[in-house]
Order: sequence, then C-alpha cells, then structure tokens
Amino acid sequence: MKNRRACRLLCRPLRRAAGDSGRRRFVPLCLVLLGLVAFLFGGPASAQTEPGLVAAWGFDEGSGEIAGDSSGNGNAGTVVGAAWTTQGRFGSALVFNGTSSRVTGPSVSLGPAFTLMAWVLNPTRTAYETMITVGGSRDFYLGTGVPTFWTGSDNLAFGNAIADGVWHHVAVVSDGATVRAYVDGDPAGTPSTVALGAASGSLQVGAWILGTDNTDYFAGTIDEVRVYNRALTQGEIQTVMTVPVTGSSSPTAIGQWGPVLSWPIAPVHMLLQRTGEVLIFNEVNGGQSARLWNPATGTFTPVPTASNLFCAGHTLLADGRSVVIGGQLNPCCYTGIVDTNLFDTTTRAWTRVADMNFPRWYPTATTLPDGQILAISGWIVPGQMADTPEVYDPAVNVWTQLAGATRSNPMYSFMFVLPDGTVLNAGPDQQTRRLDVAASSWIDVGDSFISGHSAVMYRPGLVMKSGTHGDPDNMPPSVDGRTVVIDMTQPAPAWRAVAPMAFPRAYHNLTILPDGSVVATGGGTTGAGDNTGAAVREAELWNPATETWNTMARMVRPRLYHSGALLLPDGRVLMAGGNLGNYFEPNAELYSPPYLFRGTRPAISDAPATVAYGARFFVATPDTASITGVSLVRSGAPTHGFDQNQRFVSLPFTAAPNGLDVTAPADARVAPPGDYMLFILNGNGVPSVARFVLLAP
Repeated sequence: MKNRRACRLLCRPLRRAAGDSGRRRFVPLCLVLLGLVAFLFGGPASAQTEPGLVAAWGFDEGSGEIAGDSSGNGNAGTVVGAAWTTQGRFGSALVFNGTSSRVTGPSVSLGPAFTLMAWVLNPTRTAYETMITVGGSRDFYLGTGVPTFWTGSDNLAFGNAIADGVWHHVAVVSDGATVRAYVDGDPAGTPSTVALGAASGSLQVGAWILGTDNTDYFAGTIDEVRVYNRALTQGEIQTVMTVPVTGSSSPTAIGQWGPVLSWPIAPVHMLLQRTGEVLIFNEVNGGQSARLWNPATGTFTPVPTASNLFCAGHTLLADGRSVVIGGQLNPCCYTGIVDTNLFDTTTRAWTRVADMNFPRWYPTATTLPDGQILAISGWIVPGQMADTPEVYDPAVNVWTQLAGATRSNPMYSFMFVLPDGTVLNAGPDQQTRRLDVAASSWIDVGDSFISGHSAVMYRPGLVMKSGTHGDPDNMPPSVDGRTVVIDMTQPAPAWRAVAPMAFPRAYHNLTILPDGSVVATGGGTTGAGDNTGAAVREAELWNPATETWNTMARMVRPRLYHSGALLLPDGRVLMAGGNLGNYFEPNAELYSPPYLFRGTRPAISDAPATVAYGARFFVATPDTASITGVSLVRSGAPTHGFDQNQRFVSLPFTAAPNGLDVTAPADARVAPPGDYMLFILNGNGVPSVARFVLLAP
C-alpha cells in the first residue's frame, strides 16, 4: 500500500502541472519514478512454459474475480467490473464497459524487447482505448480504432482503424530499436525507430490508470491476452494467435500447412481422379487451361479441350469418368453453353457428348442413385436463368427435361442426394426444398436461417452449411460465421442453428475428412471477393458429435473468390487458387490435419477395385487390431466454394485374420455409384492412405 501511495504522491504534482495538454505528455518523469519503485518492490519471476512468456490470460474462468495466468509465472489478475461472456474468441472472454472495468495484475518487468497481444471485438473507436499496459509506460491502445503504442513519451500509430463487429488480433512488438504492430498476423502501418529501455509496473488489461484524473478505458470485448519479454517474429505471432492460451500450437492440436506451391494457373475448378491426380482448369482460354496435377511428383500434364469450361458444373459418372456440364460462351457476358464433356483420366482424353437442352453457366451437376446426372440452374443469357432441370443418361447419351420441376434456383445450388432418393437443394437460398426427380416436382423443406457459402453432407441425410454467400456482383452487406444443420432422415426435418465459426466467412470451402469431421478453409470477413486484407487464413475444424468449431493452423496466402479445396487420398487437404481482377493466386497449399501427427498410419495392403452394393468385402491390413473405423469419401469436385461430388459414409466391419471384413452400403441412395476413397482409421484417429473403390450401380 505504501508503494502505491508513494507512486500517486510522486505523480500528482507532475499531473497537475500538465494541465489540459494531455495525459500522454506529462508522464515521462513520473513513469521513471514509477518504474524505479516497481523495480525495487516487484514480485519474483517464475518458471515459464513458453520462451519469454510473462503472462497469459485466456479469460476462460467464465465467472468470478480472478483471471488465471497460464504462463506458469503466477501472474493472475483481478477482474474489476468487467462482464463475462461465453462468446469469446476462444471460449469465454471479458466485456469491458469503457468507464470503469478492467483486469489488474501484479507488477511485471519488461526489457527493451517485448511483445503485447490480444484478440479484441467491437471497440467503440474513442480517442484512447487501452488494451494492455505495463506500468503506464508500455501502453498498447486503440486511438479512434487505430492500433497505437505509447512509449512513455510518444504515441506511435500503426495502420488503419480496425473494423467493428469482427474479432481482430492485435500485437505490438519491440526489439529494443524498432517498434512494429500487427493486425490479424499481418504488418500494420510503418515500423517506428524507437530506442526503448526497461519498464516495470502493474499489468492491466482494459484500462490505463494513473492517479484519479488520468484514465483511459476500453469499451468492447477482449480475449487471449499474452505478454512476452522478447520480440516475437511475424511467423510466431501467426502461430500463437490461432491457439487458445490454454491450448497448444502443436500440429497434433491444430495441424500444419505446407509451403506455398507455385502453379501455372489459379484453378477455379478441381476434380480428383482415380489415379490420385487432380484435374484443374480456370478462366484463361476456357478448356485450353485444363491440366492434370500429380501430388506425388508435382508435375502438370496439359489436357486441353475445345469447350470453354469456365464456371461449368461437374461431378463424376458411375464409371469414374468426370462429367463437365456447361461453361461460358465468351469472357464478356453471363451467357452459358450447352456443352457436355466427359474426361477419362486413364486415356487422358475428352469426349464431347450430347448437348443439354439449355445453355448453363454456373450450374450444379449431381450424380443420382441410378448413375444419371442431374443439371440444375445456371445462366442461359444475362437476365435469364435455366429454371428447368434436366437429367443426362450416359447409357443412351440423352438429356431429358424435368418440365414439371421448373422453378428458379440459385446459381451453384447446394444439391445432395438423400437416403429416400430425393435431392435436397440446401442453398445458398435461405428457403430450402427437395426435388423428387421421378415425379418431377419440388417439396418445401423450410427456412435455413442463413444463405451460407458452402455446405456438406457430413452423414447420409445430415447436412451442414455455414457463413454468408459471397457474390462479387451482389455483395452481402455483412458476413457472419453462423452455422446450421438439418437431419433429413427425420419425419419432419427442420434446420437448427449450432455454434458459429470463430471467423465470419464468405467465399470459404467445406471439406469432409476421413474421420467424418469437416474443415473450413479460406474465405474473407467481407462480401468483397478480392479483399485480401479481410482474408481468413485460419482453418477451422467442425466436430459433428459436438457441433462445434475449433480453430486450426493458419495458411499463408489469401483464398477468396474462385479458390477451392478438396481431400487427397493421403488425408491432406489441397487448397488452391483465388482470382478476381488484380487478386490472383496461381499457387496451392496443402493442409495436414491434426490426425496426421498422432502416430503411425495404418496401412491397406489390398482392397478390391470394385464393390457391389450390400456386399461384404475384404480389406487386407497388418494393423487389424488397431482399426476402429472404416469410411468411404467420394472424390471431390469443388468450384466456387461448393463441392458438387463429395460425400461421407461410415462402413460397418469386423476383424478377420490379416484384415477386415467390411460391408458396403446397401443402397445407391446412401452412396451414389462411382469412385470413392476407402480409408481405415486407428484408435488415434489416424487414417490410412486411401484406396480407390468403385461402387458399382
């Protein structure tokens, strides 16, 4: 108490002398005295769990007056007037009222090199909103929304005001000679050359308090505060910011992104082939850009075709060939084409087959239980959509109109074959419905509450979609991370909201993994498809059992409009492309989910190439005793955020000598015919490298 009173007495004359000239101009001498007192009477240091970590407050207590310290140094804080919320960046967080609330910790000491960081939401953008301060002379605050650092004698502003309504990670770093700031892991503004010495004093969050008449308070939400006694690199910040204070940055917890791979094109369309290669193409020269990428060798093989395939729809036939419907007449106009193209990865040859009845640009192609292909939506010409669905029969090479089912459907509709044989249109419209192909009629399903930019059938008949639909020509005014699910196997199915993504997203992709979880990659927090400053680089992993998201590792490049993601046979996720105007990403990244860091993979020694519905088949493996799951994942075919072909089915099995007896899906309505990746998984959730299996119609 005497020490704190001494500080107040020492500072009061200087504060009064400063008058109205501003609280940040009078304090240098006062802060020297404060630092001296704090240095003489500061607490002892403790063991640290992370190099240089002084204090780490995750605010996950959810109630009470204590903010626990996860650094191992015992630097817990006292919560004064701040309100607990469960809507934190990770778990719980604290809401500060801007007038009196704060978290006050013990005295800590910082050298010339240090890092202060936190996640913040909804600041009011007043002149001074302190986020983190140490002794008053190391004050990281928002000046009318702009990240600003008070050195004890000067205010250093960095970059632009941060947006309201969105979580942002902010960090300030000093190496003793230069001070720089980061917002969402990226550099903010221009670094400042400032020689700083050591500083000590009370660690506070949400308030800068020096005496009674020099106070600045934060109004908004703060989470995940970390204070380091060293300068973190940008890469370290990008890693740490994705991990809860109480969590781990280990790949076993958040996975890992590989290096950026240079590609000859920025793919808009990707289709996984039974060879393990990926068929890609984009806008440039239409079908002339088509290539096969080999993940094992990194090589590209040109496989051009005459049709302009840009913004076509695509899926895979029952015999494993790729089918691409529609495309673009020319670069200038929203005009579709009637072309139907088949690609055989074995011969590396395209075949032009029967034309559709309607030109289609931005259509969806869906493989039906009988092996036919449903085409829906797409532009005919500007202002006119192809409202009549049609079905392609590859056996007779004929397209048949479903005239009775004529109605307006959104471009790139989220179409899923249901276990009863009807086809669900899950969006991106809020109002959803299903199509009875045999009766050529629609049945209303109900309001899904959100548009969603991507959707996935994570179990037969169970669908999840998330985020906000992005369209650069009709940008949404705001973007959110809401997530909804529906169980279409119920007698009266209805959409319901579940936990939202941590990040608002448009232009993202949802990819189902071998263990049945779903990973969200890419996207941005605004409706603009080329705003790289708003790009979300963290992946998020959705757990179907808990219906919650966990934030994963952070990719390097922004993946916005015209980017795509698909699952590879080795269990990694390919994320590639992105293109709109000057935004251009002719490259790819590979994400290794956490399961690839949890021990040795099980191996499939042998499996049949073709399996009949309902049949029992043998999968040879030396790892029989450790296997806890067998799954089929349909080969991916994403474009514009939606995978028109992916699907997940868990298979029953029993252990057998030297392998597994597995039972195939009984019904093509549960698993439409075609190529699937067969995975086996062990008790640690580690998947094998997949074998391709053809489910025969």
